[in-house]
Amino acid sequence: MQDFGELAFAERKNGSGANWMQLSRQMKKIDLPDGYYEQYHPYIKSHESELLDMFLENMPGFENYKTSMESDVKNAMNKNRLLLSENEQTVYYGVMACAMQREGIR
Repeated sequence: MQDFGELAFAERKNGSGANWMQLSRQMKKIDLPDGYYEQYHPYIKSHESELLDMFLENMPGFENYKTSMESDVKNAMNKNRLLLSENEQTVYYGVMACAMQREGIR
């Protein structure tokens, strides 16, 4: 993830900008197998607090919502991803990205 951020920043600095729409279209073509995200749930459960702290590093001013976010993560891991509330979706995928960064993408 850091590499992607560094590359995007370098593109922006060089004036060419990032081509997000093309990347988005390519990413939408990828069909992940059922249960893909669930392989990270044990790691998230055992490192939930530190993953939330990591997620909150990019959201200054939201630290007071950490308790609510803990509930959102727990609820999201027990639901069908298509039925997540907006908050659950934001927190779940944010924490999932942090877990994938720590554990590596499988």
